Amino acid sequence: MPDQFEEDGKIIEGGLPFQVEHDLQIMDDVSSGGILYVQSTVEVDGFDKIVVNKPFSEITQYIIDCSEEDYRELYTIANELVSEADKLRSLAQKIEDSDNNIADLFEADYADSA
Repeated sequence: MPDQFEEDGKIIEGGLPFQVEHDLQIMDDVSSGGILYVQSTVEVDGFDKIVVNKPFSEITQYIIDCSEEDYRELYTIANELVSEADKLRSLAQKIEDSDNNIADLFEADYADSA
């Protein structure tokens, strides 16, 4: 979380301010696939922090379980996930290519540590 508390809202009108941060974390062994979690941190009034870890698959399963007849919403969610996945995959490929290129410069074998 940032060093300075930036308010995202108030618990009740005129009440305690809170801030919410989200991150994606891989739990378990990354080399064996790991499990993707959404890690949410709620900070109340700049003091109390609560961390909640939720498997990403539970979130998508909830969307599936609660889906109604509006297939357009499901397509929109799926398209957003694909778009974000493409960005992450592109960056991972760029980093991997860079590692391979540096290894080539030093005539060393590139060994993936994952």
